[in-house]
Amino acid sequence: MFFGKNRTAILQFGFPAQCLRPSLILFGVAVSFPAICFNALEISGHKNRRKEIRQEAKKFADANFFNEKFDKIVTISNRNIKELTNQPHKHYNEKNETVLRIDELFRDSNYLGELTKEHPNDDFTSFLFETEIAAEKSWIIVRKYDRGEDYLIYSISDQPVITNFLKKKEDH
Repeated sequence: MFFGKNRTAILQFGFPAQCLRPSLILFGVAVSFPAICFNALEISGHKNRRKEIRQEAKKFADANFFNEKFDKIVTISNRNIKELTNQPHKHYNEKNETVLRIDELFRDSNYLGELTKEHPNDDFTSFLFETEIAAEKSWIIVRKYDRGEDYLIYSISDQPVITNFLKKKEDH
């Protein structure tokens, strides 16, 4: 047994100590493996896959992406790749896997328009694209910062409320 970063006891098998409740005797030791403990191992596997995806996706850093309904060249940075793979999503694993084909995902997405600024002092403008991940709607957010010329893929969201922030036609 050793202690993890947050000082929780971790046994040799990688289970937090609170996962172990006496219910099964293995090699003379009373242990149990409830579902939440297996989830801890599953999360560890997701972290490893996320690292692999980030490594593989580096090929897209600073590449140009196109969408025929959006007449700007869009790029993605290593920082944004890391951010994309870290963000929550209903279909987290599928969303992360789509990062490996972000060029196709963006190209085939439907451009919806510009988003209103959340705060008047925001130094960026956001643009919204609709796509599908795991057969459900998701939205790609592209940002253009006032201090630069690049349009960057910033985020992938599964929250439909984001469409409420689309600028009305007369606002353009």
